[in-house]
Amino acid sequence: MHLDWKYLGRARGPGQADKASCRPGHVPEKGEPVADNGEPVTENGEAVTENGEAVAGSRSMESGTGGRTGALRRRRVSRIARPAWPLLAVLLPALACESPREPAGGARPTVLVSVPPEAYLVRAIAGERVGVRVLLRPGASPHAYEPSMADARLAAGAALYLAVGHPRLGSEAAWLSALESGGSGEGGSGPGIERLAEGCDVQPDDPHVWLSVPCYGLMARRAEAALRDLLPAADGPGLRAGLDSLLATVARTASRADSILGPDRGRAFLVYHPAWGYLAREHGLEQVPVQSGSREPSPAELARVVARVRQEDLHVMFVQPGTSRGEARRVAAELGVETSSMDPLAEDWPAMYLDAVRALDASWRR
Repeated sequence: MHLDWKYLGRARGPGQADKASCRPGHVPEKGEPVADNGEPVTENGEAVTENGEAVAGSRSMESGTGGRTGALRRRRVSRIARPAWPLLAVLLPALACESPREPAGGARPTVLVSVPPEAYLVRAIAGERVGVRVLLRPGASPHAYEPSMADARLAAGAALYLAVGHPRLGSEAAWLSALESGGSGEGGSGPGIERLAEGCDVQPDDPHVWLSVPCYGLMARRAEAALRDLLPAADGPGLRAGLDSLLATVARTASRADSILGPDRGRAFLVYHPAWGYLAREHGLEQVPVQSGSREPSPAELARVVARVRQEDLHVMFVQPGTSRGEARRVAAELGVETSSMDPLAEDWPAMYLDAVRALDASWRR
């Protein structure tokens, strides 16, 4: 795709976040058609210049094509509405020119997070002092997520990005690369960045760090410190009170989970996607996954899972929202088990954690 730098509102190349070069430019809305040169098009599919005039000869194969223009324009819309990851490093500095991070007129600064459980801890700590936006849309997989133009606009206007910080969280790693290449933090074109899971006892192949109680507590402390740096000093006591209340809630949740799962230590449970390894580790359980990472099992791997299911006398396979229902039903039929849902990405962290604990406990009572 050819990108015209003046169309993007700047006269620099990728990664050169020179704010002095910013000027008002037209950045297409999601779904707005554009021509191959990156300029907007008229309803007839003609490219237009900055002053709104149609470019001669730019009508895209409209005559005698039996409707091919519409298909071509739909493809162009898709290329802008869902920019590829490498283009984010180009788009973010340009969009930052028209999306200043400093809130105007007492407006709340925007804090960006990768996954919904992070939004819960930010809201618990900061309350109404900040606006919180989640990059991962409901029902989307963090392993297969693709950004939209709306996501790029959102990131460009944020004051702070609280990332999880695990390298296997694929969508987040791409965001971090794009934001940092455009210059993050004060003096750059992107938001300040804090990796919340730094210092956690993480599993190399499991990015679901928020499902570890100790890690979630550490993430909350790091978030509070980043918010103190972002907000006025007068908000400090309120942020500390929010953190203390959140940590007390996390501790109560962990204590309740221990009391439920204590008698089940040493047991195994079956999952389609291996998202619950941290919970299993902290409660002395074993997670038996069907998938290996995000890859479908080979026949030999599935045969080994069948053997474990029979050995452990498992009757339920846990799936998460976004899993293909047809594939889950097929695998469940081969394994001779039922399916049940557990959502590791639900925003309400205490409810999500205890719902999973109760579901596991109930699965062994069938």
